[in-house]
Amino acid sequence: MFGSIAGAPVSKYRDAFNRMSKFLRDKHDGCLLALIFSPSSAPSLDPSFLGTKLSLLLQDIKDECSKLFVQLLAFGGSITFPEYFDKTVRNMNINEIIYIIPTRAGASASLMVAVTHDKMYLNPWTILDPFNISISIPPGAPKDISLFIAMSELIMDMMKSEGKDLTQQISYQALSLMAAHGTLYEYIEAQRLLNYLNDLIEYRMKDKLKISIDEFKEIFLGTESKPPSHISGTEAIDIFKEAHIMDDEMQKLSSYLEKSALEEMENTSTNGIIVTHKSEMRIGGTIQVAQMIPHL
Repeated sequence: MFGSIAGAPVSKYRDAFNRMSKFLRDKHDGCLLALIFSPSSAPSLDPSFLGTKLSLLLQDIKDECSKLFVQLLAFGGSITFPEYFDKTVRNMNINEIIYIIPTRAGASASLMVAVTHDKMYLNPWTILDPFNISISIPPGAPKDISLFIAMSELIMDMMKSEGKDLTQQISYQALSLMAAHGTLYEYIEAQRLLNYLNDLIEYRMKDKLKISIDEFKEIFLGTESKPPSHISGTEAIDIFKEAHIMDDEMQKLSSYLEKSALEEMENTSTNGIIVTHKSEMRIGGTIQVAQMIPHL
């Protein structure tokens, strides 16, 4: 648990963390990871920086608990982060990942929750954002080699076509222009990411749902004629088998922790706080590296 450092009093957010951590340990026999980001300037959920830092923090507690509670307020990031997080946690002999979401999970965070949860606890007013894939590949940016090969093969096939008519010539010229401006890369990458997302839903979420895969995709991905939907906590319990509304004690403690952490970030110009009972990391602002807190 967090204690005072060099005689200083325990801060409000550390007091809030201690209370939530004790509640989960005593009532649910689990450890707490709080991952709370500022809505105005949230860090990205990415496997490289954040994934590595999370792995280092979790190594300190991996032998102490088989059940990890993740209190979450996070937003954008990589579509591959959920799988990275799941593999990291499961291979530390943590058998259950349980999310506590008092307010909101943005697109990437929502995907992480949906794909990796064993259980989730929400308030009726909690919002889970629909999944959102953003593609932006500047013309001069480095390209993934498989992406480059796919695009090159597409153009080469057009060039080798025998008896090219006017339509084929126009198609080849259009593809060349798209490649020059990066649009073709974005198109092929978008297809790859959608295929990856479909695989995640088909193979990692099928047994977690009360509704069909097609119904789920319509809600969280949308269709050609209908945009995706934001989902409330009340709606989530009709979609996911292991979605639950928090009891009063969990609701009050998680809300206190979230609000206190957001106040702490505002006071210290920090963009994110990630904390366990043994260590802490702040992102942006005055502290940008993992700050180890003594286990008292």
